[in-house]
Amino acid sequence: MFERAVLLIALLLSMPSSAAGLGVAACISMDSEGPALRFAIANDTGGSISIPKSNLPWREDGAIVIAYRGDALIGKVMKRAYPVQDSVADNVILRNGEKKTGELVLKYLYPEFAKLDDSSSVIILWAYVPHGNSAEDVTFGGALTLRDKDRCAK
Repeated sequence: MFERAVLLIALLLSMPSSAAGLGVAACISMDSEGPALRFAIANDTGGSISIPKSNLPWREDGAIVIAYRGDALIGKVMKRAYPVQDSVADNVILRNGEKKTGELVLKYLYPEFAKLDDSSSVIILWAYVPHGNSAEDVTFGGALTLRDKDRCAK
């Protein structure tokens, strides 16, 4: 039941993610490390914003990421690992019109990815609340599959 509630919430969050000129988007990239969740954060607020590096979506205190394996009837939330990352106290200044990207390699968050023969039945749910700027009351989020339709444009 919990998994179904999580999926419903993610689907409700999967609308285009932008508010007050700040935009956050995610897609699935594929490379030699396997699937990764690639985030892009863009600033069109008309001014600069400052975000602590550790709170960027692809850092340890950034986005909430859940991997669900299965279908609507049978499935489970995959067990997450918590890789150690160096704490970074600096802030990132995102100037108006600027975009930054970063990735979370899924096999490091979810070791089960390294053993999957077919990852097409996995759904990635994500949510992100930017900290340290005027838009922090906004939650961005979405749901992605590992199928081609959710992969990053080349």
